[in-house]
Amino acid sequence: MSNDPIPVGSLQEFSRPWSSNRFLFRKRNSSEMVPALAIRLPGGTGSEGSFWGFSLQAPYGRCELELVTDAARLAKQFGFKSRYPMVVDPCTGTVYDPLRMGTAPGGAWVRGEVVSGSGLRPPIAIEIRVRGNQVIATQIE
Repeated sequence: MSNDPIPVGSLQEFSRPWSSNRFLFRKRNSSEMVPALAIRLPGGTGSEGSFWGFSLQAPYGRCELELVTDAARLAKQFGFKSRYPMVVDPCTGTVYDPLRMGTAPGGAWVRGEVVSGSGLRPPIAIEIRVRGNQVIATQIE
C-alpha cells in the first residue's frame, strides 16, 4: 500500500521558525492513520531541508509526543534547559532535540536525538517536501 502525498500546509503557514502543523499520515503497509507533526526549523529558507516531520506516536510507546515551546515548562516539568523548543514524551519524560541527529534501528541517522530520559530512539521520521507553495508529507520511515 503506497502513500499519496499528504498536504501539511502552505509555506505561508510555516513562515517563521518553530511554526508547526499537525496532520494525519498512513502507516506503512497499513490503513491506520497516525497523528504527525511538521515543524519549520530555524535557519532554513523554506526549502525541504528546513522542515522536520515525525509521527506523534512515541517510539515503542503509547503516549503522544508534544512540541514544547515554553522553556520554563520544559525546565520545570521535564528537568531540561534549552534555548529553543524540544519534543517530549510526557509519559516517560524523554526529551528529543529537533536540531540534532540520532540513530534509528539499523543505524540510519534521523532527526530528534534523545537528549534526556529513557527513550531508545528518535521519533519515527516522515519525509517532508515542498512543492510550489505547499508543504507535503510523502513517506514514513
